[in-house]
Amino acid sequence: MGADLHGSRYTNSSCTSIPNSKNCFRHGRSDRYFLNWRWKPDKCVLPRFDPKTFLEFVKGKKLGFIGDSVARNHVESLLCSSQRTCPLSESAINMSGLEWVLRSLQMEEIEKARKKGGKLGKGLGF
Repeated sequence: MGADLHGSRYTNSSCTSIPNSKNCFRHGRSDRYFLNWRWKPDKCVLPRFDPKTFLEFVKGKKLGFIGDSVARNHVESLLCSSQRTCPLSESAINMSGLEWVLRSLQMEEIEKARKKGGKLGKGLGF
């Protein structure tokens, strides 16, 4: 992990989808160096994330994040990284609402699979 010389893509004040529970400054963290951390694999140079290019690439496509709280963190980071390029209303990025929708879809998929005697994962279109 190294420091990003270009600075942070977002902060808790610039991204409306960061929940209060994950607001480091609200909970007493005073240093800001960690805002410039970025993941950098050994012997590999990754280009800086370009939200406009990413959003053009995924336009009209479905994007799924499967996993636990780590996947949720990735969704939050992606929303925050893209927010300056494509601002979203607070209701559009409400993570508790998103979680509810995902859980509802999951339960519907489980129930359909149970009734059909089939496998999970096909009904969501991923």
